[in-house]
Amino acid sequence: MKKIFRVICFCIMAVMAAYGFAKFTRAAITNSTIDSTTIGATTPSSAVVTQLGVNTGISQSGTGAKHFRGTSCTTAASAGATCPTTVTWPGGAFANTNYTYVCFTNGDGNAALNSGTASSKAAGSVVVVLQNTPGNTAAVSEEINCLAFHD
Repeated sequence: MKKIFRVICFCIMAVMAAYGFAKFTRAAITNSTIDSTTIGATTPSSAVVTQLGVNTGISQSGTGAKHFRGTSCTTAASAGATCPTTVTWPGGAFANTNYTYVCFTNGDGNAALNSGTASSKAAGSVVVVLQNTPGNTAAVSEEINCLAFHD
């Protein structure tokens, strides 16, 4: 009986090694977190997760996701005045223009990014337009925050 058990165990181990199961021995999951980006000799290329938690932030200059924080241009001192700001993606351009972005301001409500105004989108940048609110006649500059994810 012991001999049959050993043969079965050997066969299972051989099949696991042949199909790459042995490569996953270095990954440890602690509190539902994989603590290594490299599992054996294979780097994971995609994942399906039920709920994603990012503990330290998103890299500003990644190739699949980027974020930008900076100051906008300054509008003219009149109601409805607009000005364009070019947001250049940190860490270099995306591979192409197949990305989705969203930008917003941390302002006081005197101006907002105008999503109805045409803006240009390139692999390395996007142009966003700041517009004074109808009741504001003062010149305004705002902090702009943008997130982008490659499709």
